[in-house]
Amino acid sequence: MPDLSDSELFRKEVSGIEKLPQDRVPSGRRKRGDRESLALRRQAAEHGTFREESSGFTTGYVEEIAPEGIISIHDTGVQERVLRSLRRGDLRPERRLDLHNHTLEQARQAVMHFISSSVLLGIRTVIIVHGKGEFSSPRAFLKSHVASWLAQSPDVIAAETAAPRDGGYGAVYVLLRKR
Repeated sequence: MPDLSDSELFRKEVSGIEKLPQDRVPSGRRKRGDRESLALRRQAAEHGTFREESSGFTTGYVEEIAPEGIISIHDTGVQERVLRSLRRGDLRPERRLDLHNHTLEQARQAVMHFISSSVLLGIRTVIIVHGKGEFSSPRAFLKSHVASWLAQSPDVIAAETAAPRDGGYGAVYVLLRKR
């Protein structure tokens, strides 16, 4: 048998292997949004043609978060110092949204409107109170959806579970993009 090179041996060994489908859950880190599409959305918002439904906040399956689970979402490139300040509550929220007693659809609409209006007002830091969801079924249902919506929003730079004085596991600080 002739001697095969390493690459030929490798190809022979892996022939017939099929690629597995991607089944990993996103880590919470996001790449920066496409600047061009973000600019178009801003322009549409300024001219009153922005449709909140186009943001795509889903109400389908989301990764479950425990009632005492931590929400930590941030774009790549966000400085650790900024994340630490947000996590500690040093960046005081300028607006607050309380989602207690909201249905899932009401909460989705409220979060979309709250984020887009805060960005338009030039507000950088907000807090969303979603509750821990200890007694909901499934547990932490709304909290899990809020985390998913924040991860989907191109206007959100970072989101961190609030400090105990501001609601702890039942609330999340959100750092928004500059307008």
